[in-house]
Amino acid sequence: MPFVHPKVLKIASIVRKWAEKKAKKEQGPSDLCGYCAIASHRLHSALQNAGIKNSKIVYAHNHAYVKVGNRVIDVTATQFGHKKGVALGHEGKREYWPIEDTYSKDVLDREEFTNPDSFIEHQEATGWPQDQIAKPESPSFERMSVKELRARSRKKT
Repeated sequence: MPFVHPKVLKIASIVRKWAEKKAKKEQGPSDLCGYCAIASHRLHSALQNAGIKNSKIVYAHNHAYVKVGNRVIDVTATQFGHKKGVALGHEGKREYWPIEDTYSKDVLDREEFTNPDSFIEHQEATGWPQDQIAKPESPSFERMSVKELRARSRKKT
């Protein structure tokens, strides 16, 4: 497993739990298929709020995930059969995903977003299903600490 800062991994785990609760509440699939953009947007925003400024939302092959440096953090990889809640990988290496090029720098339809609003605009412009389009985070979420995120993810929905 590639080294990922413990703070990044903790935030990713919190966002994964949030996505699982959201999917359950909406009667969505337990493997989080269809939640990649929403969860990646939330993860990117949480990382930015925590002071981790080198994160990006990446879109490739109709899938979204987050990259911190050259590390892939995918909180919805279970839709591809990954057994653990948060998948970690190296950019450009096939470590768990079925589509070899999804995490490659050379994919033609690959785009990276440092601005979460630009990612939402991309989703809207390219015709993503409305229920899969990320929404801007609330101002209260933008100010949350990792501790507050953790406490919020534990609350029953």
